Amino acid sequence: MIRDVAWNTLNRVLAMLRWGVRARVADVTPDGEEVDRGSGAGPFEIPGEEMEALGLNVRATNSLRGAGVTSVADLLRLSESELLEIPNLGQRTAAHISNVLGGRGLELAKASNEGGAGSRAMVVERDMAERWNDTINGLRMSDRDWMVLKWRFGTGGRLTLREAADRVGVTRERIRQIEKAALVVVERRVDQLATGLEDMESLFEPEGTALSIATPREFVKKVRVRFGQGVTEEDVVRLLTVIRALGSLGVAEKMWPCLSFCACILSPAVEGHASVQRHVERVSRDARERRRQWSYRELAVTVLQEEGEPLHWREIADRCEALGRRRAFSASTCFNQIQADRRAFVRVGQGTYGLVEWGLERNETVNGVIASLLFESGKCLAYGEILHRATARQEIKKISVQMTLDLHPRFYRAVSGRYGLRVWLPRLEMQTLRTPKDLVESQESARRVSVAEMKGYNVMRILAVDRRRAAGSEVGWSAK
Repeated sequence: MIRDVAWNTLNRVLAMLRWGVRARVADVTPDGEEVDRGSGAGPFEIPGEEMEALGLNVRATNSLRGAGVTSVADLLRLSESELLEIPNLGQRTAAHISNVLGGRGLELAKASNEGGAGSRAMVVERDMAERWNDTINGLRMSDRDWMVLKWRFGTGGRLTLREAADRVGVTRERIRQIEKAALVVVERRVDQLATGLEDMESLFEPEGTALSIATPREFVKKVRVRFGQGVTEEDVVRLLTVIRALGSLGVAEKMWPCLSFCACILSPAVEGHASVQRHVERVSRDARERRRQWSYRELAVTVLQEEGEPLHWREIADRCEALGRRRAFSASTCFNQIQADRRAFVRVGQGTYGLVEWGLERNETVNGVIASLLFESGKCLAYGEILHRATARQEIKKISVQMTLDLHPRFYRAVSGRYGLRVWLPRLEMQTLRTPKDLVESQESARRVSVAEMKGYNVMRILAVDRRRAAGSEVGWSAK
């Protein structure tokens, strides 16, 4: 039994050494009881294991790193109350950390009665200041290199090689050489800058919401939240320039996607950053779309899709005009487009239209019903007979029938007082005194064609449909 107790004690000591715990060594009696050895035993040395070795979840790791806790030793110096004071770290995350430590045979420090939180805050602040200084030290390079990097990647406006060369009196090729050499220096110092930039990465949100950082000054305010008020604007601007230079090389986006996006999206945007390039193209495409004039078909389809049910054509026209996507808008032209485009719109009632994709049953127009009746009869009909047959086929208002017969260019009123289809009329030069009165149009009726054309109707297209139908119909015009 004593051998087993000794073996267990040895395993615990080795585990404590591996995780770098400052602990007190305890004696173990043959009965398995621990006896404190007192202050005579010194603490074990802490090897400084990284936080990832514990296997904490992402939220816990990010919160601890944000507070400057980067190693297991740093974590074990915290008490539970100090752990809960860390931003974005709540009871559930603290319990997760305690459970992970317990599974390793470790535990958090005991709470101190005096100034624990204040001392901890001072330590974190000092640690973050040291990290910032280390990051800034990695930006050191000659004034000439800085000048060229600022001209080419700064937020104050990008100079071309010619403009930069003219400022210092050298050739464009020389400016290009200086820029290339400076980029090589920056790329070599990525490892030295990595720690500070990783701390900054957690400050910025993903690409979709990162556009709140619109100016370098706002960028400075964001950095000061993490590294303290000792951060100068000049240093942040220099760091911005370096991040934008790394973004042009494709390095920054892989290592710090959120931080590099916020830096490279600042005007002028860095073209070499893939995410920024996609964003710029998307914004440009949206701007072109906003400037583009929509067709009447697009407007009407959009209005109906937003409503989700059929609307009267006047309501559709009013809403289309309210969208403001055309410099000039005509309600009658909009109605003609809706009425003529049978592949997109379907008439479901008197002046009411829906979308074909909804699977609605088509309700024929008034002129369509009258034209069908005339084709079926094969001869001109009186107004009363047309009204009787049309209302029997479909619910139509009397005034609609009258206005269609008197105004629509598809029909004509003969000198006999009856109505027929315009495609039945012989050409004027072919009419004689022997031409039946049903095939001679009255002067008042003849004026409707010119009036319709003035209002935007395509009379020839309207008549073309009837010509094709008349050519394929077995029933011709009859004077009987």
